[in-house]
Amino acid sequence: MTNFSLGMISCRGIHHLDIEQWGNGTDATGPSSIEGTATYPTSGSCDAVLNWKVRLEYANAAPITFATQGAEYGHGLRFIGENGWVHVIRGNIKASTDDFLKDPQNKYGEMPIKLPVSIEHTRNFVDAITAKTRALYDIESSVRSDMLPQLTAIALKAKRKVQWDPVAEQFPNDEAANALLSHRPFRGDWKLPPLGA
Repeated sequence: MTNFSLGMISCRGIHHLDIEQWGNGTDATGPSSIEGTATYPTSGSCDAVLNWKVRLEYANAAPITFATQGAEYGHGLRFIGENGWVHVIRGNIKASTDDFLKDPQNKYGEMPIKLPVSIEHTRNFVDAITAKTRALYDIESSVRSDMLPQLTAIALKAKRKVQWDPVAEQFPNDEAANALLSHRPFRGDWKLPPLGA
């Protein structure tokens, strides 16, 4: 039930869309529009999306298609370029040609853009705290990536294309979509304690 969880769109989403944000160079921003289609349960009390296909468009980056089905390698994400593709899943990478996975002339470190290797993100987090440096995947990046499944769920619920302002973190001129950003009221006397209490 979406009163408690968005289901797999969020569970699967954050674990793949964070890599998408990283590889797309959009860690510090978000999409400018979101639209797609979905199927939902037709009986029972579950109301979380079952299957979806959504397009997220960015102002200054490649568009993203976020879907439950697609690649023959299963879960993960695929970066598609003019000359082929690279499919990434945590702990594994495949490409349309093995040459994509090699540096030009086998000169390690000379690719124009090279993402840092992160085998163990929890270790990187602890090391960053100890060294007083920024973690590879810090809180700002995490929040931006976690927003994507939320925005996807809102666009699917709205059943239309929605525009998103990643700076203001609002749907411009869209009261109905913005209402879906609001938290649900607490039941009864249940309250969160004030900060610092």
